[in-house]
Amino acid sequence: MQLRGGSAYIAKVGPFLIGGGTFRERLCAFRARWMDRVLPSAEKIFTNRLGDIIRPIHQIVKIVDQSDQWLVEFASMVEANRKKAGADSLDAQVVAAMKESQGTISHGHLLHEHILANLNRGKSSREEITPQKLGRITQRLGFEKYTDGQRRGIVWNQDNFLRLCERFGIEVEGWL
Repeated sequence: MQLRGGSAYIAKVGPFLIGGGTFRERLCAFRARWMDRVLPSAEKIFTNRLGDIIRPIHQIVKIVDQSDQWLVEFASMVEANRKKAGADSLDAQVVAAMKESQGTISHGHLLHEHILANLNRGKSSREEITPQKLGRITQRLGFEKYTDGQRRGIVWNQDNFLRLCERFGIEVEGWL
């Protein structure tokens, strides 16, 4: 393939050579050419970090290609794969167990024993999650610790729970 000026097209993956300059250098040159012009508006495809990353790329695609549907489809595929991979994580399993245990919430608290009962169901004793590990996971997920002196748990935070369900692709419609 020939570029303007007759130079051969060189393509590599990552920040390596693409047409004689690094990809980053070419993006900087592109932005410099558009410095005095306003980039076309592009809606944020997703509300999470992926949306923040895709939005400027979406603006550039709108300049180069009138049809941006392929980018939306690609980003949706990446998001679905990310959620699918995240759904297998231990954090996602804990959130799913919290969903199953939500009927046991009392006075705004969800006890670890109820979460563990759902989380460890069907697991061998060797695979079971310990209460200490569950406490570290729930704290990492943003839940406040709770104890009444004998039993431990979390302070229920509905907004945090819904955000985590969205992050891990756990269905909550019709559940609330």
